[in-house]
Amino acid sequence: MSINNILLVDDETKVTETIGRFLKMKGFTVFQASNGVEALAVARKQALDVVLTDVRMPQMDGIECLKQLKATYPDIEVIMATAMGEAETAIECMKSGAFGYLMKPLDLNAIYTEILKALEHRALLQKINDYQHNLEQKVEERTNEIVVLNQQLRGSFLTSIRMLISLLEAYDPFIAGHLRRVASLSRLIGRLINVPQKDQPPIEIAALLHDIGTVALPKRLRTAEFSKLSNDEILVIKQHTVIAQNIMSSFEKLETAGLIVRSHLERLDGTGFPDGLKDESIPLGSKILGVANAYDELTSRRRFSGEQFGDEEEKESFALKQLAKVSGKHYERQIIEALKEAIVENRMKSRNETVAEVKNIKAGMVLAEDLFTKEGLLLLSKGHTILPAQVKQINYFHNMGMIPPQLRVQL
Repeated sequence: MSINNILLVDDETKVTETIGRFLKMKGFTVFQASNGVEALAVARKQALDVVLTDVRMPQMDGIECLKQLKATYPDIEVIMATAMGEAETAIECMKSGAFGYLMKPLDLNAIYTEILKALEHRALLQKINDYQHNLEQKVEERTNEIVVLNQQLRGSFLTSIRMLISLLEAYDPFIAGHLRRVASLSRLIGRLINVPQKDQPPIEIAALLHDIGTVALPKRLRTAEFSKLSNDEILVIKQHTVIAQNIMSSFEKLETAGLIVRSHLERLDGTGFPDGLKDESIPLGSKILGVANAYDELTSRRRFSGEQFGDEEEKESFALKQLAKVSGKHYERQIIEALKEAIVENRMKSRNETVAEVKNIKAGMVLAEDLFTKEGLLLLSKGHTILPAQVKQINYFHNMGMIPPQLRVQL
């Protein structure tokens, strides 16, 4: 590994010293600062690759430091350290250009893994910039390489989104699993109705973030059954799609996804919200997300009604019957039909998956679900093909008691 310069910023000197000793053993050159002002002073003197900074510090906090670092040194990757449950702080960090975040108390191996990801992301960006500068001379020979690099960057971006989802799940357990299930269904439906490939990523991102606006709502409104809420309280809840769009619109890469999120609760007959859109005025991505979300609400969250089911097939049948009642009125028939195909496809995929002991994991296996540490840190995403070096890392994490003893993989 080449020597990289890492800056640690925390007003607790013992923290930076402990992390610093660990990173030096890993081959990094380490600098330390106790607040944002000192961090900027170090950045002016040293060529830094990655900055790991606490959020809450005297004189200048981590968010302001992040903003000034990215404005002056856009190539530096910044990782934020936040307390468990600070979802709004994490959102602000992402909007300001942070590569990622780690939840406190910090785990040394999690820090090391995140720094490696940040360095990989930085290297990819530098390669793309190099290619773009020489594009006129190298168009034919480099086109395929640029496509691959951009795919890797999109994957890195989606990974960052999934990490944010992990924090949201810690912040509100009611969201747990819902966002990922809706994203999976939305992706399948989009493919089944032949949505152009370039238009598919914003739909998946919108699905992963469609409930992000609920962080601004009081906990009582987030978790209460609708039947127990007043009309005024329901009106407040209905603003969460607008809040979500406002959060996402400040980040250029999320603007299209934000529009999809805003309108995913609109209805073909104009009875939806927040804008009362009808028919073709509703974006296609919003229509897809609306159906996937409604299905998962009916089968998994049980917030709107209290039916009891004997098994999964009975639950699926109930949800599809409910959607059929409003087919053509609230939702497009074509999308509901695609949902049925997606459910069958998911059922077939689950039959082609198995649980493998960590000790039996081999290179080339494909993960059938996201791999998290017990603290909620995303290590590898669903669909990732395990590399030889990652086999050793997975076994290491298992031996440290950081991940479960079994992983779900595709056959």
